[in-house]
Amino acid sequence: MKTIILPHYVRVTKITAERLYKNGYELYICGVNKTPYDSCWKVCNQYKEFWNQTFNNIVAVFTHYLCNSVNGRYPAFYMDRDAYDTAINRPFCE
Repeated sequence: MKTIILPHYVRVTKITAERLYKNGYELYICGVNKTPYDSCWKVCNQYKEFWNQTFNNIVAVFTHYLCNSVNGRYPAFYMDRDAYDTAINRPFCE
């Protein structure tokens, strides 16, 4: 995976994103050619609590409906940089 660190977001792997989702953190899913600044889905606990959706179901729906040649053929996962520092317990050094 290509490491991308944006001013307010950090790209994470699918495995890390799934773990963070299960622990209650908010994530952003967008096509691999896009960034959270362009267009994305915000994935948070309301999917888990109210709609009883698993992480894999959300990713499958996103991939089916929104992944194409313009947005990218597969999803990329981003997280707010401050929340990432808290979740991983290590600040980013630039």
